[in-house]
Amino acid sequence: MDCDMKNHLLYPTYMTLPTEIDLVLSPGHWQARGWFLAVEVVSVERIEGYKALLRVFDQEKIHFDLIIEFQGTEAWTFPLDKVRETDALLIRDAVMSQLPNGELGVTVVGTKQIKVIPYALLYLKNTSKHLVKARTQKNGHHVCFYCQKTGTEEERVPPCEGCLLVYFCDKACRAKAMNFKWHYLQCQMLQDDDVGAVFAGNWEDVREFSSTFLVKNDP
Repeated sequence: MDCDMKNHLLYPTYMTLPTEIDLVLSPGHWQARGWFLAVEVVSVERIEGYKALLRVFDQEKIHFDLIIEFQGTEAWTFPLDKVRETDALLIRDAVMSQLPNGELGVTVVGTKQIKVIPYALLYLKNTSKHLVKARTQKNGHHVCFYCQKTGTEEERVPPCEGCLLVYFCDKACRAKAMNFKWHYLQCQMLQDDDVGAVFAGNWEDVREFSSTFLVKNDP
């Protein structure tokens, strides 16, 4: 599934990221659809040369440096102070490369390939896990994410009114599920156009993110 962050071809860890050489030798493998690297921010600092240096870790808790090279007016307009410790980042088509200090890491040119999500990486992974479960069908029908009732031809289980990616058989089940904080946060994340498109598999819509920072909506 496109929402499954355990699929490291779609959501690679740092150690499974391609290099520039990989992209040249196996372009079809890596560039057919692209991929997203998910990390959590440990520290942020602005460095010389219109750049930002972030210390981050991936799904496997591997720590590494991420450099953002600002383009054009981004150098003085990008609100770097809004990127906080424990924020999660989704990075489109990240590549492992050698940094100026000689160490390996990731360099991103511009900010359109980065999505800042004001929740820990764990919440992003839990969203993925729950979506995999929620989008699994029984006999070709969706299952209510709260009570596990399976839809029928006569009575289909409709999608959540907020995120449209999780299914509830009625408003009562949705209201009960919203009492669990994990679904409230999921709804907020998935209503963002970019995050919703990523987990829905509409990757052509996110060749570049429409906004760098997650737009919070009331679930």
